[in-house]
Amino acid sequence: MSLILVNDERRRVLEKTVEVAIHLLNTARTRRISVKMATLVKYAYLACRLGTLDITALKQMKVHPPHHLRTQYFYREVVKALRKRRIRARVEHRHSVKYLVLYKSRCGVSGRQSPEHVARG
Repeated sequence: MSLILVNDERRRVLEKTVEVAIHLLNTARTRRISVKMATLVKYAYLACRLGTLDITALKQMKVHPPHHLRTQYFYREVVKALRKRRIRARVEHRHSVKYLVLYKSRCGVSGRQSPEHVARG
């Protein structure tokens, strides 16, 4: 596979990873969720391939993303992309596994203030 195709795939999966994280936060019942970084990337890869954000459908698939999407460098890009979109994210290491902890903000997932908060000053 050529370098251009790999970079294009990385970009698409990175964008889809942010979408999947937002979807997980929107459907979560709690203010904080914790997900393995590898699982989040797997869901994003499958969402790109299948064109769906249905988490139950993505959980049932037994496909693994390519190795270049499962590296620490890609994981860092994921965290940067989430923070760029103003999503509160933190990386935790538990038992030698990277977890991504996502927080809902008071003003919505994106962290931007709602019009009510802006009007109140």
